[in-house]
Amino acid sequence: EQIQLKNGDMVLMDYAPDFRYYVSDIGRMWPVNGKYKPWQRELLQIILEYRNVVLDIIRPGVTTDQILKEAQKKMKPIMKKYKFSKTIYRKAAEKMVRTGGGVLSHPVGLAVHDDGPYRYGPLKIGHVFSVDPQMWVPEENLYLRYEDTVVVTENGNENFTHFLPSELDELESLVREKGILQSYPEDLMKWNY
Repeated sequence: EQIQLKNGDMVLMDYAPDFRYYVSDIGRMWPVNGKYKPWQRELLQIILEYRNVVLDIIRPGVTTDQILKEAQKKMKPIMKKYKFSKTIYRKAAEKMVRTGGGVLSHPVGLAVHDDGPYRYGPLKIGHVFSVDPQMWVPEENLYLRYEDTVVVTENGNENFTHFLPSELDELESLVREKGILQSYPEDLMKWNY
């Protein structure tokens, strides 16, 4: 079924640019009209907060279980002061943090969903995987997420996909920029079918 996007909708882009036979994985959600609705901003911001907390914890020697437990602790004060417009949004955010909500997703390498041992034992320098916090609000049929590819480094981690903005204001600005096709003269953009 084809559905036309309308004002107020969001687009989820989940893609994986390749470089010299290695892949990455990145996901962002942006507003079709270039401006997030307040509830979209509210939910995406808490997902972004969670992602940032997790990125601060990833380093050699920690296990994925330790990362999730430490992230839960660090998110408690953030969640406590965060203003949710609906109880179902708070519950969805709490579940994301409590369960890990997909945050430590999958290894990345020669394939987007590569095989790898990063979940079994302490992280090692060179482990590459996606950080992909996800939130579900079943009552409103909502699924939201952010995804980046990181590599564990000697001093923590490096976000391979930092080139695409993640802050909401930056994403709004990016969406409002003219695209490459918008810069072509209109007469060159006519298609004969």
